[in-house]
Amino acid sequence: TSITHPPIAVDGALYFITEHGEMVRLDPRLGRQIWAARGIKRFVAQSKDRVYVVDTANRLQARDAATGLLIGAVSVAGFELASAN
Repeated sequence: TSITHPPIAVDGALYFITEHGEMVRLDPRLGRQIWAARGIKRFVAQSKDRVYVVDTANRLQARDAATGLLIGAVSVAGFELASAN
């Protein structure tokens, strides 16, 4: 599907968010998909081990950067979050 946000490059990872709310992490050297997650609206930040995104239910999610598995989420409805870090 179409990409709706500019690609985000962080520490050797490349993230894309599609128009259907799927976030994909690619290995930019090989062009290989590492993982994908559905229901993602916006990239917020990445730390060494975590990726932080806002989902389509207006929750801030913490995901494992290596696997994409959901670690936890908290509602941010009514809050303004800063631009992507």
